[in-house]
Amino acid sequence: HIGQRIHEVMKEQGRTSVWLAEQLNTVRTNVYDIYHRSHIDTELLMRISNLLHHNFAQEIADEYNSQLPNKHKQSKE
Repeated sequence: HIGQRIHEVMKEQGRTSVWLAEQLNTVRTNVYDIYHRSHIDTELLMRISNLLHHNFAQEIADEYNSQLPNKHKQSKE
């Protein structure tokens, strides 16, 4: 889910929960809460994406598109 993915990208970049909390002007426990979320507010996702220079929204769109039946995929082409 999205919270786990945010945590993975943070680890890949060597970022800490304290760093993200400081960037978001919040406390570390709120960042841990984000890691456990299966869904997230769009504005918060955009802020985190900008901070990490990572397009989580595109990942979500790609995952959604991969789950569409083939006839829907073909109709968009």
